[in-house]
Amino acid sequence: MQAVRGYLESNEGQGGRMTADQLRARLAALGLTMGHAARLCGVADRTMRHWCQGDRPVPEPVVRLLTLAGHGPIRRALEAMAEGEAA
Repeated sequence: MQAVRGYLESNEGQGGRMTADQLRARLAALGLTMGHAARLCGVADRTMRHWCQGDRPVPEPVVRLLTLAGHGPIRRALEAMAEGEAA
C-alpha cells in the first residue's frame, strides 16, 4: 500500500487534472474503449463521452484510477475484462 501511496504522491500520479486529449490517449494506451472505461469507473457511457469530449472535467479519482490502471492488480483486472468480452 505504501508503494501505491508513493506513486500517487509522485509527480506522475499527481495533479488531478487531465485534459480530454490526455484522457483519450490514456484510454488508447490501456486498450480501453470509452464503454470499457465507463464500466471500470462506474459511470454511464455518456459521462465518459462528456469527459472525452472535454464537455466536463475529469474527476480526480478517475484520473488516479486511470493513472494506476497500467499497474498490478488493476491491469490484471482490465486484461480479464478484455478476455471475458472476447470469449
